[in-house]
Amino acid sequence: MAPSSRIKTVQTICPYCGCGCKLNYVVQAGKIVKAEPIKDDPASQGRPCIKGLTSFEPLTVERLKYPMMRRRKDGPLRKTTWAAAFKYIKEKTKNLKSRDILFTGSGEYTNEDNYIMQKFARVVFKTNNIDCCARLCHASTVKAMQGTYGIGAMSSFMDDVLGADVILAVGTNPAHNYPVFFNRILDAKKKGAKLITVHAVPNATSKFSDIHINVPYESLTAFIAGLLNAVSIKSQSKIDGFFGCEADKKAENERSKVTGFEDMKKSISYLTHNYLSKRSGIDMNLFNRAVQMISESKDFVALHGMGLTQHANGTQNVTALLNLCTLKNGKTIPMRGKCNVQGAGDMGCCPNWAPFGGSRSMAKEVWGIDIDQKEGLKITEGLENNPVRAAYIMGMNPAQSMPNLNEVHTQLKSMFVIYQHHHPSETMKFADVVLPSAMLPEKDGTVTNAERRVRRVRKAIESPGKKQDWEIICGLAKEFGYSKQFGYKSADDIFGEIIRAVPEYAGLTWKGVSEKDNCFADKEERFKKFVPLEKIVQVESPRTSEYSFTLTTTRLQYHFCTGEATRRSKTMMKMQPKPVCKMNESDAKKLGIKTGDIMLIKSVAGEIKIEAEADATVPSGMLVAPYHFESVLINKVIPSHRHLDEITQTPNYKAIKVNVEKIGK
Repeated sequence: MAPSSRIKTVQTICPYCGCGCKLNYVVQAGKIVKAEPIKDDPASQGRPCIKGLTSFEPLTVERLKYPMMRRRKDGPLRKTTWAAAFKYIKEKTKNLKSRDILFTGSGEYTNEDNYIMQKFARVVFKTNNIDCCARLCHASTVKAMQGTYGIGAMSSFMDDVLGADVILAVGTNPAHNYPVFFNRILDAKKKGAKLITVHAVPNATSKFSDIHINVPYESLTAFIAGLLNAVSIKSQSKIDGFFGCEADKKAENERSKVTGFEDMKKSISYLTHNYLSKRSGIDMNLFNRAVQMISESKDFVALHGMGLTQHANGTQNVTALLNLCTLKNGKTIPMRGKCNVQGAGDMGCCPNWAPFGGSRSMAKEVWGIDIDQKEGLKITEGLENNPVRAAYIMGMNPAQSMPNLNEVHTQLKSMFVIYQHHHPSETMKFADVVLPSAMLPEKDGTVTNAERRVRRVRKAIESPGKKQDWEIICGLAKEFGYSKQFGYKSADDIFGEIIRAVPEYAGLTWKGVSEKDNCFADKEERFKKFVPLEKIVQVESPRTSEYSFTLTTTRLQYHFCTGEATRRSKTMMKMQPKPVCKMNESDAKKLGIKTGDIMLIKSVAGEIKIEAEADATVPSGMLVAPYHFESVLINKVIPSHRHLDEITQTPNYKAIKVNVEKIGK
C-alpha cells in the first residue's frame, strides 16, 4: 500500500457540545474520511450523536488558509505573511492603553490556546479585558454556583441522572442539544425515573416527559421560586424542616453543612399558590403535580440550559433552581454549550480571574508581572455599551452572537479588529487582520467538558494554516518583545504551566490526561448554602399593542452555535438547510401568514426578514427562531442595555417583545 493511501485512526474529542465525547477519526491521505464511536468512552457511552459523527465534514470546506490584512476598513482583505501580519498588529496596537483593547477566548479551542490568550492579554497589554462565549450563555450558571456551592463548575456527573427518581429539566432540550446525555435520561426512565420538563415551548424532550409545564418566560423566575416555596412547605410539614432527606445520619450530616434556609424561605414566602395562579399564566394543576412529585423524590436531579440563563433575571433563575436542589439534597447538571467552555473560563478567559490563586509572588515569579486586581471589561461592554478601540477575537463570532447587532456592527467598524478563526463569518467582515485557526481535530492539547473532565485532544491532521492557535499568539508575543514569557515548544509545555497557574488543575499531569478518561479538575463544593432571592420582578418587558408577540431564540438539532462549522457540513445542511420562524397556527391565520411566507419582525432594537412556519405546538403569542444562520441575523432584534442580567450581563435572548407582519412569499 502506498504511504499516501495508508489508513490510521486517531482518538480525539468531538468539537461540539459540552459532553466532550471521544471519537475515532479515520485518516487517509491526510484527510479525515470517517468518525467512529468509541464503545468504552465514559462521556458518549459509545453512542455519539449525528453532529459528532459528521464533525469532520467542515474541515475541508471554505477554510481560512493564510493570514490576511487590509489597511482600510473599506478595502479588500489580501494575503500576507505571518511576519507582516504580526508587525501590522503591533504597529496598530502598541500605543493603546490597557483599557482600550479587548480579547476573547473560545469554548471551541483547547485549554492551552485559551491559557495563552489570556496570558497574552494580561502580560503584554496589562489588561483584564478578556472574556469568552460563556458571557452570552452560562455566566449566570457560574455566578449562581459560586454563590451556592463556592465553585463555578458542575460538582455532579452526567451519570448521576441514572440514579434519579425525579428529573426536572428547565429551559433545555437535551434530546436535540445534548443527545448523549439524553440517552442517559431515557435509561433512567426505563429504571422508573419520572421526567418533568419546564419550557416556554414544547420540544423534543418534553415529548418524553411525565409532566410538561409551559411557563411563559416572563413568569419563569416566579415559577421556579414558587416551586421552591411550595416544595419547602411540603417538605417542612412532612419532615419538620428537613431538607428533602430521609431522617438518617447521612441526611443529618448534610443538613448540618447547609446555612441560610430561613433567609431564603423568607425571600420567597409571598410566592404562594394564589399569587402564582393570578399572575403567572401557569397551569396550576400541573404545578401541583410537579410539587408533589418533587416533594416525594428521594434522588432528585435538576438540569437546565439557556432557557433558564439567557434572561435579565438569569442569575436569579439559576439560584432559585440550585436552592431547590439544595432543599432536596439533589444533583444539578447545567447543560454547558461548547466542548471547552468550562475550560475557557477555568483558564482565565474572564475579566475577574487572577492567576496562581491570586498569589502576587507566583505571578511575579512565573509571568514576570504584578497582578492587576481591577476587573476588566466584559464582552458586552467592550463591543457595545463601553466600547474599546481594538479587539482580538479568537474563536468567536460576536457580529452574529451578540445582542443589539446594529450597534455592535457600528462599533466594530470603528475598531481595529484581529480575527483568529478557522472559517469566514460575519465578524470577519469587520476584520483588519485575519489569522487562520486550526479546528479541534487539527489540534494537540486538552479540553475540559461540562463535568470538568479533562480530556486529551490529539492532532489527527494538519491545519491549512499550519499553526496551532497558541503558536500564533506566542509568535505575536515575541513580536512585542515577550519571547521569554512565551517560549513554549508544545501543548505539553503549556499544560505544565497551567497546573501551576490554575489551582483547580493542580495534581493533574499530561501523562494522566493522555492515558486516562477519569481525570477531573477540582469539582468539590466548598460549601452549600441557601441564597435569598433579593428581587423577583418581571424584568422582561410586557407585551403591548405595539409589540404583541414574544420572540425566543432556539438551538436546532442539526446546527451548532453561530454555525461556522455546521453550515459547512453537507449532512447538517441537508437536514436543516435554512432558518424559519415558527409561530402558532391560529396567530398565523389571523395575520394572513402561511408556511413559506416571508415576514418582517421588528423590536426596539431592529428588524429582520425570515420565512414563516405555522406550528400548532407553539403557544399563542410566541415566535421561535434559530440563531445559527448568517443569512438571517436574528440578534438584530435582541436589545441590550437594561435587558442584560444585572449581575453577569448575560443578554436576554429568550423573551423579546416584537411585532410581526407578512411582507411577501
